Amino acid sequence: MRRASATLLIALLLVSSAPLAQAGAKGVISCVNADQSMMPASWNLDDQSCVRIDLGELEPGDILSFDLTTDSEIDILMFSVNSISVYQNEQSYRSDSIWERNSVFEDFNGTGSWHWTVPDDREMTRWYLVLDNLAHPQDGGGGAQGGSTAPIALDSEMITPGPFTLADTIIRLDPGEHSVLHGPFVVDAGTQVRMDANTMEGAPDIFLMTSSQVTLYGQGGTAAARVEGTDMLLITQERDMVWMATEAYEGEDLYLIVDNRAGPAGGGAGTEDIAVTVTLTLTPVLEPVISGDVSLEIINVGDIVTLDATQTPNNSGQILESGFHWDTNGDGTDDTVGSSVSVSWPGPTNVTIRLTVVAIDARSASSYQSIEVADISEPEVSIGASAILERTYGDDVVLSGQVSDNWGIATIEWFVDDVLIRTNSGSDEGATVFNHLFNSSYSAGLHTITLKVTDNSGMVSEDTATIDLYDSTLPVIGTHQEEVNLQIGQRFRFEANVSDAESNNLLFSWDFDGNVDSDSDGDPRNDDDGFGDSVLWSYDASGPVTVVCQIENDAGLVSEFEVLVNVLSGNEGDELDLMQLGLMAAGALIAVILIALLTWRFMSNRRLAAMIAEGDESEQPVSAVPSVDEQKAMWGGAEPAVHIEQPAQQVFGDFSSGMSGSTQDISTAMGEPEGEELDPDIAALLQLSEEEDAPGSSPASEILSEFDEDDSVEREDIDYSHESQTEETTSNWSPGEDETKVFHPEEIESEPDRKVRQNCSSCDKKFEVELPPGIDAARTACPHCGSIESISLG
Repeated sequence: MRRASATLLIALLLVSSAPLAQAGAKGVISCVNADQSMMPASWNLDDQSCVRIDLGELEPGDILSFDLTTDSEIDILMFSVNSISVYQNEQSYRSDSIWERNSVFEDFNGTGSWHWTVPDDREMTRWYLVLDNLAHPQDGGGGAQGGSTAPIALDSEMITPGPFTLADTIIRLDPGEHSVLHGPFVVDAGTQVRMDANTMEGAPDIFLMTSSQVTLYGQGGTAAARVEGTDMLLITQERDMVWMATEAYEGEDLYLIVDNRAGPAGGGAGTEDIAVTVTLTLTPVLEPVISGDVSLEIINVGDIVTLDATQTPNNSGQILESGFHWDTNGDGTDDTVGSSVSVSWPGPTNVTIRLTVVAIDARSASSYQSIEVADISEPEVSIGASAILERTYGDDVVLSGQVSDNWGIATIEWFVDDVLIRTNSGSDEGATVFNHLFNSSYSAGLHTITLKVTDNSGMVSEDTATIDLYDSTLPVIGTHQEEVNLQIGQRFRFEANVSDAESNNLLFSWDFDGNVDSDSDGDPRNDDDGFGDSVLWSYDASGPVTVVCQIENDAGLVSEFEVLVNVLSGNEGDELDLMQLGLMAAGALIAVILIALLTWRFMSNRRLAAMIAEGDESEQPVSAVPSVDEQKAMWGGAEPAVHIEQPAQQVFGDFSSGMSGSTQDISTAMGEPEGEELDPDIAALLQLSEEEDAPGSSPASEILSEFDEDDSVEREDIDYSHESQTEETTSNWSPGEDETKVFHPEEIESEPDRKVRQNCSSCDKKFEVELPPGIDAARTACPHCGSIESISLG
């Protein structure tokens, strides 16, 4: 290393001083120009001449191949555009900083091939290859010096490396040196690793090492530890080898080593310079591997499965993401692309899926996986009742379930205490809603409601809700004896008529003296003197006693009822008889008084009603006597008027009578001559009578005033007729008449009854009219209200 540094320093000094020293003496070298478009080409290169081949502007990593043949010693030199002027100006160019060392071959004679990769220490640069047959003043006698014509044949081209070409270049090493030409790189088990070597100078060794082996070798160790099966030792001509990576080195960092050190055994001595072109290429394995996030032997219907191809060997990057092709339904056509895809199947089936991988070098391989798709999951069921639900008798329990299945629901069933209540198909509306009424046929306590679901494949799931049924109603007390009379010592059966449909067991407790707290608990009504719904009991002391019966049901709710017990000593019978007789007598007396009062009141009301009726009749207006024409109309019109003789009045003392309604003058009735004044005494009596008949002092007024506060009495109408008059014959006796002459009236033939009785259409009072012979229909005035009424026989 010290020698190389000193040489580099001397070269720099020479380069900096050469233009001043050689500019005037040598001038500028002029070479024959050529370029890549002329390849292949050949020249007869004269002595002291050169050929400059323009390789063009090259990107870092570009690879060029050269094949050259000559039978004279020449120098093969390579310069960048920045350093070619040093050569052409006859300056010192024999330095690694001036020329491209890896592609420089001095004193070359024969046939040689090499590949050169543009270094990556600079950007795009123009490069030149110089075929030199000159002696240079600054080369110090190194290299070919010319002296004869050199026939040269050259072919050069740009190499397009394969997708898995890891290295393709020439490398030059001094004795005792080694170089990591490429690495690290990783391979898959089964990948083929190909190494090609073509030596231009020396006898190098080439092999692969792991990371740990490289570290050890770089620290001065030997090459004894290296990847087995990858050695190419003592290379003096073009050679190649292929190594298939084993599982031991799968995923391991590997390095390509070019060695010019002594050893390993059988290798080069490492005593001279080497220049060798090494190409490293891979043929990655293509083995598609299908895996999934679940087992792929049986897939549940409807489950989304992730098909994964990431376990496919791809350490060399041989498969791009777009290089994974899937046929998931077995129809032979790719359905989707990607190293990982999600897929599901809607129903049971058997399918063979295919994974095809296409490498970037256009190679492809396929793998197949048979899958059974079946319904292997139970339906999902939830009632949503995590806690115990408390309900009482008569409450309507409503539950709503949630059911789902990956394929389909066949039946939905609801059970109460394992008894099937309802069955529905999975498609029935409302099948997941259930309501149930717990009646008295269920016992209090815990009950279960179960939702059972069966899917299309026959798999069953169920969920259960627990109902705590309790009795919230008191025991119902029926008809019972509320009061009992007992004698001292008399045994009596007390019975409780109680029902409770929701409780199977009722606890009856009797306290036979509700006024005494025999158990001293502060409550005199809860002493347990007896138990059961029927208890015999007797008392040894007289007096009233309250019996309390308490009934407790299964829920702890208590009802109670009382019975009043009159305990008798036996002497109460006589006193009771006298008391009863007294009460009966008093009752009879009160009844007689009430009857008498009611009778008197009734008679008084009748009397008052009659007097009121008479007063009303006297106030009725007298109907006008029908005219002759009206009577004609009444009695048929065409018949002659029938004259009914009015009976004569008889005057007896101071009384007058008659049916005509007319009266004679009072004086005439009293026997006074007509027109004479009455006796003063009689006139005074008459005046007194008129005053007594005044409304304010009449007996009727006095009676009415006595009953002003009484209830009104319904008026009774008295029917009578003015027409039914009995014919009377007035006989006036005169002195001197023959007493022997006696008047005998003619006998009248009896005729049928021609009286008509009917109610008035206006006042609704009954009246009576006798029609004359030969008249069967007529019109007459109502004697009560004067209304003209039509009457007829029959």
